[in-house]
Amino acid sequence: GPRALHQDPTTGEILGLVERYRQAGVKHLSVNTDSPVVAQHELSLQAALAVRYGLPWELGLAAVTLEPAIAIGLGDRLGSLTPGKEADVVMWTADPLDPRSHVLVTVSGGRIALDQREPEARRW
Repeated sequence: GPRALHQDPTTGEILGLVERYRQAGVKHLSVNTDSPVVAQHELSLQAALAVRYGLPWELGLAAVTLEPAIAIGLGDRLGSLTPGKEADVVMWTADPLDPRSHVLVTVSGGRIALDQREPEARRW
């Protein structure tokens, strides 16, 4: 699976690999899960780990939104909430890069695809 972290064998320090790539000059960084090795529902956790270990928050969010769209040649159509682009929108209970947050509402194709605002509708 993907390796978001590395432990230095000499110092024991845990290093964030995504931030290290950024510091080395890599301009387009995205985060993946390598599903089924690391399940796709842990995508936001992978981004959260990258942020926790040094990647700026804005780049952590872009690593799971705009950067993957750019990587597959669709950055002009997808990946950000920009006028003229297609978009699915997800509303979270808090910061989407906080593993304690949960999805409340997902809007896809202009329709509500998931609505968990009411406690009885929640899956957790």
